[in-house]
Amino acid sequence: MMEPLPNDPITSIQRAVDIVIENRCFGAAVILLFAGIDAMGNLNRPESRNFSTAEDFKEWVRRYFHVEGETAVTPEEWWAARNAIIHTFGTYSRAHQTQGVRALAWMVGSRPYVRYNPQVKPGLVLVDILGMREALFGGMERFVAEYSADAARRPIMEGRIRQMVMTYPV
Repeated sequence: MMEPLPNDPITSIQRAVDIVIENRCFGAAVILLFAGIDAMGNLNRPESRNFSTAEDFKEWVRRYFHVEGETAVTPEEWWAARNAIIHTFGTYSRAHQTQGVRALAWMVGSRPYVRYNPQVKPGLVLVDILGMREALFGGMERFVAEYSADAARRPIMEGRIRQMVMTYPV
């Protein structure tokens, strides 16, 4: 089992997400949720690569990030939404020009977590931020458990975690 790290960066990501949600900073929450997926995709990248790619993000989404609702959101749609909010604090990115890539918009407190009515607004999917948090945190838990149990991959993941941003009191 992986030894606990001081100032565990995975727990720090979760704490940051919780703080911005508690303070109703929902745009910041979405950015942090996507940054968390980016970080996890980076941890999961092949050993042979020094940096992560869009495909690492999408693969982590496929395996670990599942937000359930009226329609399935594709890894490409998550990636397009990630780029939109991180780069422009908006809804649309260059990837939305690709046929079949729907835009995502955000809501809070909805059940189901994903709503889609193509008769009302074709090409727009509403996603609940609290559902995203649940999916990210659950995915992180499964990911860490999976790699903690894998003796061959565990040292790689531990080394990568130690390279993540950590803060120390001075």
